[in-house]
Amino acid sequence: MDLGQRETIHMVALYFFVNEHGFVYYNTEYEIQYSEEGTWKTILHVEDNQLQAPVHSFPPVVAQQIRILFHKGIPQADLVRLYELEIY
Repeated sequence: MDLGQRETIHMVALYFFVNEHGFVYYNTEYEIQYSEEGTWKTILHVEDNQLQAPVHSFPPVVAQQIRILFHKGIPQADLVRLYELEIY
C-alpha cells in the first residue's frame, strides 16, 4: 500500500473476513513490512495468529509503502480474506 508520502507509522490493525455463519478467515502467519530505499524490511513476523482483528504495535518507522506478506491461512482454507487494513 502506498501512503502517498513518507509517514511515521507505529501500529497496524488487520480485520479478517467473517462469513454469514460466523466463520473467521484469519491468517495464521504473516509479516508486516515496509519499503526502505527499494528493499522490503520486516517490522513484525506473526506466526500463530488466531484472531479476527489483530492489532500490532511496534517501534515507529518512517515509510511511504507498507505491505502484509501472508504465508499461511487457517487449515480449512489456505487463502487470504482480509476485509480491512488500518495503518497508524
